[in-house]
Amino acid sequence: MSLIIFAVILILLWVVVEVVSILFKSTGMDLYKARFQTISILTHTGFTTRESELITQHPVRRKIASFMMVISYLTQITLITVLINVMLSDTNTMLSIGVALVVLLVFLYLLTRSKFLSSRFNKFIERIIERRINRATKRNPISQVMKVDQDFGMYEIVIDENGGLDGLMLRESGLKQRFIQVLKIDKGNHVYNFPGPDTILDVGDKLVVYGKIKSIKDVAMKQ
Repeated sequence: MSLIIFAVILILLWVVVEVVSILFKSTGMDLYKARFQTISILTHTGFTTRESELITQHPVRRKIASFMMVISYLTQITLITVLINVMLSDTNTMLSIGVALVVLLVFLYLLTRSKFLSSRFNKFIERIIERRINRATKRNPISQVMKVDQDFGMYEIVIDENGGLDGLMLRESGLKQRFIQVLKIDKGNHVYNFPGPDTILDVGDKLVVYGKIKSIKDVAMKQ
């Protein structure tokens, strides 16, 4: 029973490391750096490197890292409990468990090193994340930040692939002509405060805009 629990925990940890690495990657982080930092958080080793600043200075990555730290503590408690039960077993049982765990670890290592399997798994997780983002975007294409008066206000808009703004520079978007001023663009991996006219809009960008409420809502409903 202890062997099964231990094996399940290791497999789940491997899945968590891969999923969280892809989440970090979706914020613009390199996949290999993301995987290293994920393992560092889980094992509490190496998270003091300069690369850790890529996480600590990014609001979304900090939330993911905080979640991983909680998972790490819970996993360590569970593993220690299982290990104690294993150590209380007889010698033959311990030997069988040890061999099985080595085989499992080698299997997981080879699975991770396989470019074909790793890429297929990464694409699968990325599709799931993309679908969830698209659903969230469709449910909430616009949210009010501040209403100045009856006609003017500040809103947050999310750019959709079918909204007509994807791939356009701000100067080409026609927002200024509709009395809409873009104050900030959050691209996930970088935030542009008071972006210039040559800034390109991409799917998933979060825009904080100020202007005529009617015009803002007209633009948002197309997203």
